[in-house]
Amino acid sequence: MAAYLSMGEAHRRIADYLSRVADSVSSSDGAALASLLAVSSAQAPAPLSDALSAFPDFPRLAADRYPHLSDLLPPLLRAIHSHSLRRFADAYSSFEKAANAFLQEFRNWETPWAMEAMHTVALEIRLLAEKADRELATSGKNPDKLQSAGSFLMKVFGALAVKGPKRIGALYVTCQLFKIYFRLGTVHLCRSVIRSIETARNFDFEDFPVKDKDRRSSPPFRNQKPPFFGSDSDAIAAAAAAETTNPTPGGAAAAAPEMAAYLSMGEAHRRIADYLSRVADSVSSSDGAALASLLAVSSAQAPAPLSDALSAFPDFPRLAADRYPHLSDLLPPLLRAIHSHSLRRFADAYPFEKAANAFLQEFRNWETPWAMEAMHTVALEIRLLAEKADRELATSGKNPDKLQAAGSFLMKVFGALAVKGPKHIGALYVTCQLFKIYFRLGTVHLCRSVIRSIETARNFDFEDFPVKDKVTYMYYTGRLEVFNENFLVADQKLTYALVHCNPQYESNLRRILKFLIPVKLSIGVLPRITLLERYNLLEYADVVTSLKRGDLRLLRQALERHEDQFLKSGVYLVLEKLELQVYQRLVKKIHIIQRQKEPAKAHQIKLEVVVKALKWLEIDMDVDEVECIMACLIYKNLIKGYFAHKSKVLVLSKQDPFPKLNGKPV
Repeated sequence: MAAYLSMGEAHRRIADYLSRVADSVSSSDGAALASLLAVSSAQAPAPLSDALSAFPDFPRLAADRYPHLSDLLPPLLRAIHSHSLRRFADAYSSFEKAANAFLQEFRNWETPWAMEAMHTVALEIRLLAEKADRELATSGKNPDKLQSAGSFLMKVFGALAVKGPKRIGALYVTCQLFKIYFRLGTVHLCRSVIRSIETARNFDFEDFPVKDKDRRSSPPFRNQKPPFFGSDSDAIAAAAAAETTNPTPGGAAAAAPEMAAYLSMGEAHRRIADYLSRVADSVSSSDGAALASLLAVSSAQAPAPLSDALSAFPDFPRLAADRYPHLSDLLPPLLRAIHSHSLRRFADAYPFEKAANAFLQEFRNWETPWAMEAMHTVALEIRLLAEKADRELATSGKNPDKLQAAGSFLMKVFGALAVKGPKHIGALYVTCQLFKIYFRLGTVHLCRSVIRSIETARNFDFEDFPVKDKVTYMYYTGRLEVFNENFLVADQKLTYALVHCNPQYESNLRRILKFLIPVKLSIGVLPRITLLERYNLLEYADVVTSLKRGDLRLLRQALERHEDQFLKSGVYLVLEKLELQVYQRLVKKIHIIQRQKEPAKAHQIKLEVVVKALKWLEIDMDVDEVECIMACLIYKNLIKGYFAHKSKVLVLSKQDPFPKLNGKPV
C-alpha cells in the first residue's frame, strides 16, 4: 500500500519544480536548468513523478503560474510524467514540443549561458526517440521518432552554426546527429554536417571541447581499429561503441539495460514453453504455492527472461493454446497480461480478467481448496492491475472503469467461497480486497452486503479465519464505523486490529492508529506524544495539545494546517467535533483560576469572562454565542450546571461540575 499523496502536497512539489526552472532561467544558471530538463538521462525524482500522478491538472498550473514559459513547462511536465510511467512514445511527443519552445528561447538569448541545458535537450531528444521507437516497434507501429529527432537536431545545429560564442556547442549536437544517422543506417546524411564543420569560416576545430572532438572522430571506426590511432585507439573506439549518453560518471552503465541482447526465436520459444509447462505441472500436481507464484503479474514482477521471450516471439498465444488446449482459456490471456505489464501498458494488461475468469471456473470444479493461495493471488492481481490501468486511463483522458470491473469479478469470487465446505476459509481475504476497491472508489456503502454475509452466515466462524485477514477486516470495518460516527464499535474494531497486528509491520500499525487516535480522542482518551512521534503521526500533536490546554485557536490551526490529510482520511469531521471538549477544558481552566481568587464564587462564571478568554485566543464571539455553546455543553453532559439568563452567569454544580467521558462519545 503506497503512502497517500495529498493534492496539496502534490501541488507544492510541482510548484517547487516549476519555480526552480523559472529561477534558473531568470538567473541564467545553465547547470541548474540542464539538470531540471533531464527527463531520460537522469531519472525524474520520485517525489515529482508521484506528484504529477496525484495532480492531473499540472499543465494548467504551469501555464497559469508562468505564462511566459507556457510553451515550455506544460509539455515538459507531460514528458516527465509519461517517462516515469514508461510510456516513451507519449514522452517523446511532449518533450519535442518543450524542446522546440526551449530552442526558440535559446535563439533569443544573446550569451551562451544555457549551452549546457541546450546539450541536455539534444541528448534527451535522442534518448527518448530511441526508447519511443523500441516501444512503437514492439507494438507493431511505425518507429519514426528517431528520424523526427534528427530533424529537430538539425534545427539546433542551425541555431549554433553561426558567428558568435554559441558556435562552441555545435560539435556536441553534430555528435548526437551522428549517433542517430548511424543507428538509422543513413550515414550519408553525415556529409552535409561534416562539410559545415570543416569548411565554415566561423568554426575553428581546436576551439571545441576535447570530448566532442574525440567523439566526432570515433564513430566511423566502431567495428575496426584505425591504423593511424596511437596506443589509445582501442580505448577510444570502445568508448564510442559503449557510449549512449553524456560522458558522465555511470552514464554508459545506466543506459546499458536499455539495449537488450538479441534473443533468438528458438530460445524465446523454449522459455515460453518452460513457463507454460510449469503452470500445467502445478495444476496437475495440485501445487498451490507454485501456481500462485506463476500467476503473479503485478505483485511480483515477471522475470526478465520471460518478458524478453514474449517480445521476441509474438505468436505466444497460439503456442499456449496448441500445447495445452485444456487451459486455452487461461494461458493465452495470462501471457498477454504478463507481456503488456512488462511494457507498462497497464490498460492492455488488465484483460488478465479473462485469465482470472477462466481460473475461477477451474477453481469451482476442484473439490479441495489446494489452489486457495493461487486464488488469493488472482484476487490481489486483479485489484492491483485495475488500479494501475485506471491511473493510466485517467492520465490519457479516458474513462477509468477497471477498478469497478475488478469489484464485480471479486464478488463472483466471494460467491464461490461463501459456501459450506473447506473453501470458505478464503472468503475473508477476498472481502478485504473488495473493501480496498470500495474505499478507493468511494462506494463504501457496498461493503455492507459483504459484511452482512460474513457476520450473519452460519457457515462462517470468524475465529477460523487467518489472523492477518481478521486484522485487515477489523481495520476496514472499524473505518466504516468511524464514518458512521459509531465510535464505541469503531474503538473495539480498531483496537482489535491494533492488538493483533504483527508488531514488525510498523506501517500497518501507523495506518490503524491514524483512525484509532481520532476515535480515542472523541471518547476522551488522549495519546502520549511519544506514541505520535514513534509512528510519525505528529499531525495529531497540536490537536492533543489543544485538548489539554483548552486552546480553541490551536485546534483550528491544526485542522487547517492538515486539512488535506484529515479530509482524505475521513476524520476531519470527527476532529472538528472535538471543539466541544476544548470549550469544556477552557471553562474548567477559568473555574480553577476563579476558585483560587474567589473561592466563594468559584461556581459562578460570568459569560463575559469566557468571551474575554476567547478574545485572548483571537476568537471573536459575543455573549449570546457563548451562551449557546454553554447550553450545548450542558446538554451534552460535558458540564453540570444551569444558566442565570438575566445576569448572564453560568452556575456550575458544586459536585463534579466537569464529568469525565469515561469512554463514551460526546
